[in-house]
Amino acid sequence: MATKNEYLTFEKMITPVVIKILFWIVVAACVLGGLFMLPQEPVSGILMIILGPLVARIYAEILMVMFKMNEHLFEIKELLAKKADK
Repeated sequence: MATKNEYLTFEKMITPVVIKILFWIVVAACVLGGLFMLPQEPVSGILMIILGPLVARIYAEILMVMFKMNEHLFEIKELLAKKADK
């Protein structure tokens, strides 16, 4: 569990949590929008229900990769610092 100090010193990022929340909001909007489109444009509604969440997931994963790389680089830095202290 991250401490307040880790957030204040930017060792732990808040943005990945925000990205996950926004992803679920976009998925809900795509599904609801697709359902409302079904009576007027059935093909577009179905495509929105299927492709909307897929595109949102791909975009969220691309953003999350950056933060995962940051976490792993931080771990490498800590390991190298421990190794240098020995």
